[in-house]
This record gives sequence, C-alpha cells and structure tokens, in this order.
Amino acid sequence: MNRPVSIVAAGMVTAVGNNAPASSAAMRAGVRGVAQGKLWDYSAGDYLGVGRPVLHQWWEGRDMLAELVAPAIEECLAAAEQIVRSPVATIPVVLIVAPPDRPCRWPDLEQQVLADVAHKLGRPLPKGSALVARGRSGIAQALEYASTLFDTREHEMCVVAGVESFLKESIADYYQMKESRLLTAANSNGFTLGEAGAAVLVTLPAWHKQPELCILGIGQANDPSGAGGNEKHPAKADGLTKAIRQALAAARLQHSAIDLRISDANGEHWKFKEVAFASARMDRPRPAGSPPHRYGFLDHWHPSEFIGDVGAAIGPVMLGWALHAGRKRYLHGPRILIHASEDNGDRAALVAELKPNDKKAGR
Repeated sequence: MNRPVSIVAAGMVTAVGNNAPASSAAMRAGVRGVAQGKLWDYSAGDYLGVGRPVLHQWWEGRDMLAELVAPAIEECLAAAEQIVRSPVATIPVVLIVAPPDRPCRWPDLEQQVLADVAHKLGRPLPKGSALVARGRSGIAQALEYASTLFDTREHEMCVVAGVESFLKESIADYYQMKESRLLTAANSNGFTLGEAGAAVLVTLPAWHKQPELCILGIGQANDPSGAGGNEKHPAKADGLTKAIRQALAAARLQHSAIDLRISDANGEHWKFKEVAFASARMDRPRPAGSPPHRYGFLDHWHPSEFIGDVGAAIGPVMLGWALHAGRKRYLHGPRILIHASEDNGDRAALVAELKPNDKKAGR
C-alpha cells in the first residue's frame, strides 16, 4: 500500500438491514437474518435457509447485483457529500465481484456489471472506477488500488464496494450435490447461502471529524489447499499465516497488539481450522527480549453467522461493522485484524486501527 487510507463511512444491504447502521446494530445484537428461501434441501425434502435482504422484489440474474449494491454505494456518497460539502459525482467506484472460477457465474459479469451499476445509479461511473474479480479476498486488492488512486492526486476519496449473490438454484445444487458444502439437515459442516451489497468510503487519513478506521497494513498470499485442502495439499493455513504476517509487518505490530479478529468464517470447519492454526503460529512463545505473545481471550466476529455467506461483499461488510463498533464504542480495543479466504486459495489480511480525529473535516 503506497499511501495510508482510512474508512470513514459505510453502506450495506444485507439480510439483517438495508443500511449500514441497521445491519451493524443487528449483527451486534446477534440477530440472524436467515429464513426459508425457495432453494431446495434434497436431504430434508424442504427449503433451505438463506440470507436474503428485504427488497421490493426478488429475482435471479446478473442485473440483480446492481439492485443490491447501488443503495450501499449511495449511502457512502451521501456521507461523502456531508464531509466535503460539494458534489461527489467524481468519486470513483471500485467494485469487488466473484472470481472467474466461481461455479455458475454469469459469463459476461466483468463486461456488464459496472454498466448495470451505472444504470442503477443514474449516471456514468467516474474516471478511476474499476472492477476487482477476486471474491472474498478482493478487499485487499481493492484497497491497494484505492491507495494508488490517491497517489495520482486526482482523487482523495473513492468508494470500495462488493456484491455477490449465491441465491441461485444452480449454485445451491452445485454446493449441495457436488461438494457437500452447504449447511443442510444432513450436513453440519457447511455454509448458508446469502447475498448482499456493501460499500465503504475510503479517503486519505484525517478527513472526518468522527473516528475513522485507518488501514495500517495489507497482506495477500495464496494457499494450495484451496477450500479445505486435499490429499496433496492438506489445510495447514500456510497462506493465511503468510498474509497475516505481511499485514502485521506493514503495520509494524505484533499479533499480541491485536484486540479483535473479524473474518469471513462461514460455518465450514476448514475456515475455523485455518484461524486456529494461524493464531497458534502467531502466539508461540518467543525468545527472551522479544515482544510477548498474547495471553487470554481474543474475540472473533464472523458476519456470515448472521447474513449468510455473501462472497465478494464480505470485505466491505467487515470494515463497515468495525467502523460502526468503533464509533459506538463496543470495540474491545482499537486494533483489528480482518481476514478472508477464497475457495481458489487466495488469502487476504488487513490490520486496521480506530483513530479519533479532532481535526476539521476537509482539506
């Protein structure tokens, strides 16, 4: 990351709320927005539980993604207008979507989704807008891109958004019948299908009067174990460990300084196993004279418990929830480790710190 960036606002459309404050408050309260959907559980002869937002209507298709994410983007742009007190039509949008290897993915997604979003917003997306097809781990690359935008000095704000929907019969059939990865009546080692759109407003530091979430370090790696490992490459969390170490090194912090963990853990055992392995490596006793390892409880928040697995939207959801927790003073401490694991082996980690800001907003 060339320049430090901060998160100063968020927007969400999730199964527990149609804006960021409502979604974050519901997750804080432990409200689970999973209800019966119209996708079939063959093991029980009943409908699957899904995490579906409440919208004016529901349908299945690529253009549904714009319906999910546009309100979250508008929520961030409205916050930006309050901060800079000027038109915000020039703020770029960096959109994270499902990776190319996602099962049952729409083939023209890269070519059309930005146009769909622009149509829904009612205006062309400004110069600097971009697409990141990296799924759950795409938040790291999107923030890196935002940092490079600020390097040009043409932009001092951008919106990083993510959107994905797993609520498609072909997707449900694939994960249930071919991979046995869905949470069903016959399988407790699985995830809940969800869909969401989420966004965060990214700026240079010290833009806002309120506390902001400063991104101190970013780490990225690839793990050959993919989604749960195989005979040649068992799940050992090597990729996640590397990504976390990179992020901590960039932030110049030890793991013992972290106060809270937020991850994309979705109910599948392998994701929790990776967290346990990576944490154990970070917390090993160190030689005399080096910083101590962490003792005691490190809380672990996982939004997918409440909204289902939302794929590419999870990065902005985690950042938005962390910002809300900091401003509402229910964080366990200012430093947060955020990480995500994509099925293709991509691993991403962020180290963030909530920083108070008493400076006058704007430049």
